[in-house]
Amino acid sequence: MRIAWTGPVGNIGGVPGMGMLMLRELLRQNVQVDLYLATDATVPPPIEPMPGLRIVMRRSRWQWGRWYSRTKPRALFSSLAVRSLSSMVLSVRLLIEHRRDPYDAVYQLSQTELFLLGRVGRLAPPIVVHPCTHAAGELRWHRAEQAYALRSERRSVHLVMRTLLTVRSRLQPQELAHADLVVGLSDRFVELVHQDYRVPRERLRVVRTPVDLERFSPNGRAGEADPRTLLFISRISVRKGVEQIVELSHRLADLSGSVRLLVIGGATMWSDYSAHLADLHPEVAEYVGHVPSEELPALMRSATMLLVPSHYEPGSIATGEALACGLPVVLSDEVGNGEVVTGPHVRIHRAGDLDGLEQAVRSLLRSVEGDEAALRTAARANAEAEFAASAVIARLIELIASLGPRHAAPSFAG
Repeated sequence: MRIAWTGPVGNIGGVPGMGMLMLRELLRQNVQVDLYLATDATVPPPIEPMPGLRIVMRRSRWQWGRWYSRTKPRALFSSLAVRSLSSMVLSVRLLIEHRRDPYDAVYQLSQTELFLLGRVGRLAPPIVVHPCTHAAGELRWHRAEQAYALRSERRSVHLVMRTLLTVRSRLQPQELAHADLVVGLSDRFVELVHQDYRVPRERLRVVRTPVDLERFSPNGRAGEADPRTLLFISRISVRKGVEQIVELSHRLADLSGSVRLLVIGGATMWSDYSAHLADLHPEVAEYVGHVPSEELPALMRSATMLLVPSHYEPGSIATGEALACGLPVVLSDEVGNGEVVTGPHVRIHRAGDLDGLEQAVRSLLRSVEGDEAALRTAARANAEAEFAASAVIARLIELIASLGPRHAAPSFAG
């Protein structure tokens, strides 16, 4: 099998880190990959060419600190414009290569918009789009949390971002209509894409977030922590449940000294709730800020549980990584990966239910005190069963193979 890959790949965790893991596993399973990569001038390639991998790169001159990137709105819109242009240039190169040696498919991770690839019809290979979120879902919670957001964000910035999300939510259904297959991170996300964008169910499938089970493992776990550490690892922005974490820190005041809540992550260019973290209970919770990706496995091994109270969460990479480290989890029922997390190591509460979140945390704390080793063993087994990269990529390869050729190799000459 030979595919063209478009989308983020990197060594910084999050979606780029997931992309890197998927790319390496595709190569390990003997898939030939041409990686079409747009990057800034100052960013080195995230991966070197290797057997089965060819890198087609376009560097832009976009940089931080210039007139077009000195404010968040300018940076967001200018970077979007540059990425769009780079995508179109790379699409032309992809189509030329497809004419020379046809691809079995284009696999596009994270980004929903197809730009040129969605508009050339028979000239393109079959297209598989694997979005990690959708604008309609982000917009829904951007509206719902407006009053809370405006306590920490400038109104002008907030409304500009609202406009952008509104435009993208209207364009994305048209973009996905050009895809042969749309792959979601969970059943819940697939259902939302169907409801919001009317993508037919027969063109929707689920491929979950893979986890590097060697890097994220219980190996070398530190001794029993005192106080017990609760982790919230997330971007500090809309729909992540930041307001619930702040309130939870006050509700757990009676556990001060025996429990500490670490809030980890940074804001985004389009949503910044970090100012709200000044309201964390100082004797229970602490805002750590950004933690480098390479430090996360050790942090998870030494903790007691991970909290993911999101209102909207298509997948949750952190959930799979935590389980792989043997870390029990507390999840809202909107966390996509929670669909396959079952056992004594998990508590699931209704999204937005603060009482339910508090009860889940206290319940899991009691269970940890009872038999922590059993919970950690169950968490690791759950990760191995559901999030192993080999199984996730085998599923993706199966889906791509099921498409078959859309057409014979194209001819631009007609």
